[in-house]
Amino acid sequence: MARLETQGGHIQVGDVAGDLVAFTAGGHIVTGKVAGAGSLKTGGGHIRSVGIGGRAELVTEGGNISVGRAGAFVAVKTGGGQIDFGEVHGSVQAQTGGGGIRILYVAGPMEVESNGGSICLTRVAGAVKAATGGGTITAWINPDVSTNGDVRLAGPSQLTSGVGDIVVFLPRNLATSIDAIVENGGERRIEADPALALQFQKSAEGYVHAWTSLNGGGMPLKLRTTGGKIKLQFMDSEQALRDSMVREQAERLRREISPDLSLPFILPVARVAPAPQADPMPAPEASAPAAWSGSWIDIIELKLLGGIREDADLFQKRITYAPRPGYPEAARRAGVEGIVRLQVALTKDGRVEVQKILEGEPALADAAVASVKQWRGNPVALNGRKVDVISTVTFNFQLVERARN
Repeated sequence: MARLETQGGHIQVGDVAGDLVAFTAGGHIVTGKVAGAGSLKTGGGHIRSVGIGGRAELVTEGGNISVGRAGAFVAVKTGGGQIDFGEVHGSVQAQTGGGGIRILYVAGPMEVESNGGSICLTRVAGAVKAATGGGTITAWINPDVSTNGDVRLAGPSQLTSGVGDIVVFLPRNLATSIDAIVENGGERRIEADPALALQFQKSAEGYVHAWTSLNGGGMPLKLRTTGGKIKLQFMDSEQALRDSMVREQAERLRREISPDLSLPFILPVARVAPAPQADPMPAPEASAPAAWSGSWIDIIELKLLGGIREDADLFQKRITYAPRPGYPEAARRAGVEGIVRLQVALTKDGRVEVQKILEGEPALADAAVASVKQWRGNPVALNGRKVDVISTVTFNFQLVERARN
């Protein structure tokens, strides 16, 4: 067994033949393949591992957790970061205080929970329980075919969201009993393929209940949202969407963990060079790159991620030109408010590119993205070489505040 501990520094480990125990009071933990069990805990940094063969316990007070492959039971918890997994051939318990959860494949039972982030599960083979306070849940539920040819859930499953939507894709031959509830809204808040033959019951208060027995029924699949929508579709109707999301997640894991990461479940990734973009509007010239000596963790992140991660507050200090987004008129009329959080990169030439939308309603997110594309900043040089800096930016769209202005 390897045991490593620091009171605040970073921990980097290559491949480990046995078990690994690592603790730091605040730094990052980065590992290669751990053949045995892994217990990785940090007071606030990120945890990244190519793979853990045995039982895994991963805990951070606020950083992100990324794991390429896990071979047994996995328990992960972060105070507010993102959770990303490739393949899990055991069961999963995952909890985050506010970030999203994205998992490519889970063979065993799964329990995932986020206080407000979105949850995306591109293949669920076992029983699943997923809950989020405000994000969207998207799940492709596709159990393995049994020896007698049946496709059934391994146990009761439930997806719950506070105000977010729930989108579920099912195989046509799945035998299950579906029970869907939207607490606020009419029948239009539940959309389903007509072949599912849902039956509806609506209360005077707007409470909508829909149910059906697919292929004779089976283990229950319960869906519940307070203020969002529920959408049920067959998997073959949106295969291209699933393939695209799998590729995106696979590429994300390769960037965050290792460019050589090989996940058998993952579809081949086609790498396409981004098309050049015209400058949307004149902006001040970026000044000379700021010098950054860089620690070894910066160099590792540059190699694994293609850039260096930086705290959002520090990142803002590098920005020299930052027009604020206007409030979309359609969102204003509809009374749409909320937080939009983007992952962005300050590039070598001083531009700010939006890498992905981490959180936010589409109408608000579009306005935020359009604004950030106009941003400019001081590029960064690490040991004399220009590098990208990766961070997040957050906008709070509030109608009351806008009215005061």
